[in-house]
Amino acid sequence: MSPKVQPLEGFGNYDEWLQSLDETFAALGLETFLHADHRASKPTPADGGFFEWDKARQLAKEIIKTSTVRIAGDMLDAGWNPNAKDPVAHFEFAVKAIQREAVDSGLASHLASDLCRVDRANFASLAAYQSQLQHLKRRLTNLGFCPPEGFLVLVGINGLGGTNRRWARNLEKAVAAEGLDWDGLMLRIWDKAVKEQTPLYSDDCPEDELE
Repeated sequence: MSPKVQPLEGFGNYDEWLQSLDETFAALGLETFLHADHRASKPTPADGGFFEWDKARQLAKEIIKTSTVRIAGDMLDAGWNPNAKDPVAHFEFAVKAIQREAVDSGLASHLASDLCRVDRANFASLAAYQSQLQHLKRRLTNLGFCPPEGFLVLVGINGLGGTNRRWARNLEKAVAAEGLDWDGLMLRIWDKAVKEQTPLYSDDCPEDELE
């Protein structure tokens, strides 16, 4: 196993495992083996590149299987076939095992609840609020439970209403008039967060007026 891939121990280090797996596969040119559509480009033994492709497939499978050995029992419970040749099959059952753990333990519901109730007033800074939004979105996305982008945008804006009422209303208008998306909202929040921490803007100026 590549030393860059963290062994998957469960939901607690799932995000870190995914990141290390993505980084390692990208460095080794194996990223296509994390997606089911790689099967469509599978060469035949008669093709010139088959043996190189098969060697890469074997390496991808070995990295995934070795990094998930600690949750092998949970993967078996989810229907995993340890003898499957396709790396994607091993990856998908690791994800399924973590999804089941997150649902059965209530962690997935807890993340969803935290997202829906996120409130700028509960954070020391706008930057901290933004960081929590991104954290919750990332965790839910990695689990496959992330809501639609439009919903996320409205949740992010709604959480600003208690301390940034005028700005929140303007952002709502931007959603309707400009099609403000998640990336656009994050850029606007970041811009205001920088102003919030800059004395030229923040001294004697309420956060609601930092526009």
